[in-house]
Amino acid sequence: MSSVLDCLVNAIFGNKRSEMHFMDVDGVQILLDLIETCDYIVRRLALSCLSTILENTNCFQAFVEWNSKTLSINATQLLITVY
Repeated sequence: MSSVLDCLVNAIFGNKRSEMHFMDVDGVQILLDLIETCDYIVRRLALSCLSTILENTNCFQAFVEWNSKTLSINATQLLITVY
């Protein structure tokens, strides 16, 4: 899993076109789902990826719209829970 996140960092983040495609395929929601369910080590990497992608203001709306399918919480509440 960490190798997939490393690919995200190196291949997608920093390239506006790739970031928009990542957003179009619900990448932010999938990243939040991963943060909710993964173990500690992967969660740290996923949180780093999330903070990087949210620097793109167009991706922030996907963050705001996310709701957990298992815990019935939103993204902000998930980050508070993880913290």
